[in-house]
Order: sequence, then structure tokens, then C-alpha cells
Amino acid sequence: GGSTVSRPFRRRHAMAVWDLHFGPNMTPMVDVVMVILIFFMASATFAGGEWFLKTGIPREGSGRSGASGADPLALPPARFEISLVVEAGRTLVRGQGVGECELGLLPERLRQLTAAAPADEVVLIVRPDAAVPYADVVRAHDAATRAGISRIGLMDVATPP
Repeated sequence: GGSTVSRPFRRRHAMAVWDLHFGPNMTPMVDVVMVILIFFMASATFAGGEWFLKTGIPREGSGRSGASGADPLALPPARFEISLVVEAGRTLVRGQGVGECELGLLPERLRQLTAAAPADEVVLIVRPDAAVPYADVVRAHDAATRAGISRIGLMDVATPP
């Protein structure tokens, strides 16, 4: 006959099972990642309208057609365009109604502009150059808002009028 070799069965105890695992325990890391994910999802809901500039960005072919019931003799709102450019490390403002000035003088110039025409009858288009810091674009937008101008648009310099 055949010989049978009897091997004793090895008992699996906790230490033997632990020796079979390699690498760090991933459970705590997964828990932390899930908590961070939930935190970011919850905090994303707080990004409301106050975080964004209110601007009117023109769309192609969005010219105004005659609205029914509108006064046919009414004048369109006064449209002013200002350009923001960087020269010698300073942001300068150039445009209709404000001439050429530094960004710090823009609020005063816009107040003079709205003194001549009602603020709700003014449309202001801001054309920042590519080199202008975004903080200066926000300062120009804020200056227009403080002057009472509510119809403000941002336009790329390359966009034709």
C-alpha cells in the first residue's frame, strides 16, 4: 500500500493571521478621506451669489430687439467703455467719460459721470488687458458699483465692440 503522511494541521490564531498582512492598515485613511469629502461637499453649498461679480457678459447675437410696449422714442442707455492697462507696474484706466487716470482715481471719475447721467441709464463696459491683475478688475467693478452703476459688463480686449 501507499504510505500516508499525516501532517498536523496548523492552527490559525490571531498572530498567524496578522503576519499574513502586509502594509499599513487602510481603514483609518479611508475614514479620514470620507470625512474630508463630506466636508468639501457641505462647504461647497455655501458658495452663493455673494462670491461672484454681477456682470453682464455679452453673448454673440444677443442684440436687443424691439420690446413690445417699449417707448419707441426712448433713448438707449449711455454706454461707456473703459480699458484697464498696465504701464510701468501701475494699472491705468482709459476710456470715455473718465479720460486717462490711475485706478485709484476711478471712483471719483465715475461719480462725476453718474452726476451727469442717471446711474440706471449708464452701461459700463470694462475691458481689462491680459496683464492686468484680477484684483484690479475687481477694484474697477467695485468702484462702478459704489458709483451706483448697476449695469456693468466685462469684455475681453480682443472682443470687437
